[in-house]
Amino acid sequence: MLSILMLRRGREEVFGKNLFSDPAWDILLEVYAAHLGQRTLSTADLAAEIGLPESTVTRWVDVLAEHGIIDLPGTHHEVINLTDYGAAGMERLAGHWGSAFLSI
Repeated sequence: MLSILMLRRGREEVFGKNLFSDPAWDILLEVYAAHLGQRTLSTADLAAEIGLPESTVTRWVDVLAEHGIIDLPGTHHEVINLTDYGAAGMERLAGHWGSAFLSI
């Protein structure tokens, strides 16, 4: 999954950050990378990592939580985790993409 993060950062370097905007996906990638690395994240961590205002990150974190993809065990967005559903979905997606990248 880290290679997908690197690809997104490379895309921003080449084409600029303003051309592509996908905060929910950036958040999900970062939370999944943290999940794989057994690290914890907060909205402040996410905001710093993906370069978005914390208010934007908080709004999208709430949306992802409403869809059952991430879990917010605290009330102040201090710890953000993937749910089992979110982790399984990212693993399935990584499997699909791995095959697609190999066929290019």
